[in-house]
Amino acid sequence: MKTDDPLSEVMALLAAERNALIVGDYKTLASISTRKDVALGKLDMPRLPPTGFEIFRKALRHNSDLINAAIVGFQNAQEHLSNIYDAQEAAIYDRKGARSAMRCDHTLMERKV
Repeated sequence: MKTDDPLSEVMALLAAERNALIVGDYKTLASISTRKDVALGKLDMPRLPPTGFEIFRKALRHNSDLINAAIVGFQNAQEHLSNIYDAQEAAIYDRKGARSAMRCDHTLMERKV
């Protein structure tokens, strides 16, 4: 992605980052981050028009919110899996909806958290 306009380059990278976050393509985020750092270094912030700065600020805030939401999601998933793994019993239901407890055998559970 080559452009003479540093703001357009940064905005395109922010859009790519946002799309990667939304679809869960976390492997590409490191590459985008490196390219974004280079593009941000070319950006002359004092010369940005107020509308350009506001659009830039909103895009940064939106991506930051997505990143924070992904982190919270990972933490919640890890906690949930830990709770499942640490449980002594699991609730199971039969066809009629009656609940019973099943003893957990942790030797059969694969732990990847």
